[in-house]
Amino acid sequence: MAQKNIEISIGDPQKFKTTIDSFLKNLGVDVSDSMDEAITEIGKEAVEKLKMTSPVRKKGKSTGYAKAWKFKKNMKGKTGAIESKVYNEQGNLTHLLEKEHPIVSNGRVVGRAKAHPHIKPVEEWVQSELPKRIAQKIRKTGG
Repeated sequence: MAQKNIEISIGDPQKFKTTIDSFLKNLGVDVSDSMDEAITEIGKEAVEKLKMTSPVRKKGKSTGYAKAWKFKKNMKGKTGAIESKVYNEQGNLTHLLEKEHPIVSNGRVVGRAKAHPHIKPVEEWVQSELPKRIAQKIRKTGG
């Protein structure tokens, strides 16, 4: 089975950062540190939300799926662009759990697995919260 990953994103982060930096440089404000702090906070909070809302097996045996959520952030290239992502180390399960899908046995569809949407709500929260958090941090630093 092909591995499918679902990523939470806000579009092109470099373009987003460049636009905000350009706008605020005209106002005399450097936002790099504020963006870095906000991205780190939001990423860690997203991981915690996903750990709390991830489905678990009813039969008592945990697959470790909920515990496998991680946040990773690096500086990329000479531009210093921030690359960050929230991901699950058991990535092949994210798509299967998030979306409804057929259950196949011996080449025949024998039922449908119910969807457990737990990623999409966190993705939507990240997309709405990150710009607010960045603005809040900029105001806090005197911008």
